Amino acid sequence: MMLKWFLSKCPSPTFLMKTDDDMFINIEYLSALISKINSRSVLIGSLICKAKPILDAANKWYIPKYMYQKPFYPNYLSGTAYVMSRDVASKLYTAALSTALIHLEDVYITGICAAKAGIRPRNHAGFSYEHFGIGCEAEMVTNHRLKPQELRQVWNQRNNCTTKIKPPTIKPKSINQCH
Repeated sequence: MMLKWFLSKCPSPTFLMKTDDDMFINIEYLSALISKINSRSVLIGSLICKAKPILDAANKWYIPKYMYQKPFYPNYLSGTAYVMSRDVASKLYTAALSTALIHLEDVYITGICAAKAGIRPRNHAGFSYEHFGIGCEAEMVTNHRLKPQELRQVWNQRNNCTTKIKPPTIKPKSINQCH
């Protein structure tokens, strides 16, 4: 639905970002980053490789064998936050229309549908699914697991995140690094 909504109701944005509600997003650095990258074929975030499906029904990320039979998921981006260009959103939406749905949105969209569409998700060091407390780094795009009061505190201290911003590189140092 996110992809359909973006493509049909939001004709002007070049990029789409999906993020969780407990994430601080360093908007200034993210804006600087996306202004420096090509606006096509972009699917970036925190890359997860060689993840095995979890078969324990008590686990939050459980997936029954009948829904996914392979020993590993395709490489995918953590659902905590990722960014894609409009052309990628279109290709992922088209792939999703003919791909059996699974409930793990990040695995499904940025892994299974991306693989079907021939799109390679890429790691960017500024994206993380880690929790860094209420601090932040100038080149940090995301900070995870923040409570509402912590989000307000980080937002109020956002100058700590932006005072030392260096111009982002088009190709991040750890582009192929997996988590």
